[in-house]
Amino acid sequence: MEHWKLLDQTAERINGAAELPAGVFSAIVSRLEDILATGSRDEILSIERHLAAFLKTYTQRASSKVVEAMRCADKADADVAAAFALGQISLAQLMAAQAGNRRVDELFEVAVKDNADIVLSLLEKDRSGLEIADVTGLRPETVSRKIKALRDQGITDFYREGTSLLNFLTPAAKEVAATLSEIDATKTHGGSAVRRSVNAYRKQLPQHMRSPLTFASPATLETRRMRGARS
Repeated sequence: MEHWKLLDQTAERINGAAELPAGVFSAIVSRLEDILATGSRDEILSIERHLAAFLKTYTQRASSKVVEAMRCADKADADVAAAFALGQISLAQLMAAQAGNRRVDELFEVAVKDNADIVLSLLEKDRSGLEIADVTGLRPETVSRKIKALRDQGITDFYREGTSLLNFLTPAAKEVAATLSEIDATKTHGGSAVRRSVNAYRKQLPQHMRSPLTFASPATLETRRMRGARS
């Protein structure tokens, strides 16, 4: 692990611990979270040594009252000891909060990728549920169910245009969707990807070749299609 320059630079510029800005603690928490989640034993021990040196530097600059409070000495000033204890609790809370926010972001990204077919269709333009079903090959009721779940997760929203209800991606979802590709959609939803491809090829055929040969009337075929969409 490379030397943690932030701590050295902070110790050089800022003399007392009381003058440390909140951003320093946020940076420490972020680095700790990353290392504890993915780092090796050597990397974790390395960051521990950096923090120990950082702590030692400011301990040497602190007053005897602060040092006694840090060591939980019986004769420690009550107010200083309370401030030190609250500081420790605050740092733990900050670490939990940042980890929680990042986890939400990860789950958000997973949800976008798990619904890549719908997301990619909305990345092209705002669409109604039926339009999404037509593009993706999914059943309308499946699209309706998935769109509701995506809306609850903050991935999509909607607005009304006349009698139509159009769905669109939220800004955060657009950022994630921009990293997706048709390959991602195929991997995630093989069945819908196949249906989408079949529908695309069917639309390229002459009108009289788009439906299978049958003696049934067009009205009967339409009724069957609508029944299938509701099933």
